[in-house]
Amino acid sequence: MKLRKAICVAAILALCGCGKQRQVAAVPDAAASAPAASDSEQHRPDLSKYAELMQAVFGKDYRRDSGSAEVDLPDPEERNQTSKFLLTPVAMQVLADGTSVLVLNGEALDDNGTTMSAHGTPGLLSVYLLRKEAGQWKVWRRHENIDGLGSNGSIGSVKWTMLADGKPGLAIEHGGTWQGHTITLLSLYDVTAENVSDLVGAIKIHSDNTGWCGPATEKCWEVSGHWQFVRSNTGAAYDDLRVDFTGQEKIALAAVTDTETDVEPARKTVPITGSARYVFKDGGYQLANGENIVPDV
Repeated sequence: MKLRKAICVAAILALCGCGKQRQVAAVPDAAASAPAASDSEQHRPDLSKYAELMQAVFGKDYRRDSGSAEVDLPDPEERNQTSKFLLTPVAMQVLADGTSVLVLNGEALDDNGTTMSAHGTPGLLSVYLLRKEAGQWKVWRRHENIDGLGSNGSIGSVKWTMLADGKPGLAIEHGGTWQGHTITLLSLYDVTAENVSDLVGAIKIHSDNTGWCGPATEKCWEVSGHWQFVRSNTGAAYDDLRVDFTGQEKIALAAVTDTETDVEPARKTVPITGSARYVFKDGGYQLANGENIVPDV
């Protein structure tokens, strides 16, 4: 499977309350006698709220017990080839016109039906739009495997936003941690577009080397950006995107020559602030003012 953007990103990343007991008649306590649920079962999200839409989209391929579906979908770039994927719902929203939007996270499956996700494997984004006809949900548009985002087979954190008046959008914050270096990227999608694609091209909104920083590290940093939309003054299809950055660097006062040292060097703390404004032009967001000061990793 070819995931050009995901591979590029991966290359960058590589560098107890106790109540009063109740007396019960001599009837076995089913809950007490049943085996304790595993940690994964206890923390498994409840996907039942997606059941109606999932059934409408996938029919017999929808597995009500797990809340997911196993289906054949086109490869993200080799669209004439198909493979088996596990699709799990992560978000849904009803738009002003009554259209329902269903967002799913996809993972490739091997011949045994096991997900092939590893630490560096992105999740695959799919979006379905449904409308009711004669009381039944019908798929209106399918946007399948349109992007590879995040790591560990997860597309990241999904948020609903408004790209402009009357233009609902999907914001996904995604990334990962590699060798103590963490990065988070922002991707934006117009879910009502005929062809859904990332409008901003995965811009950096956070990075740090906290997990790598130690006595032998000359510069430690953490920088985050708070993003928001502001009214466009150019009549663009979407509002401008403003990102305000804050953070700090901790820099060793002298060059670290002993890479095996356990002695933390004296450091100076340098605050970091800045902002960047992106405008929508020629089919995508472009930097118009300021600078994205989030360090690469």
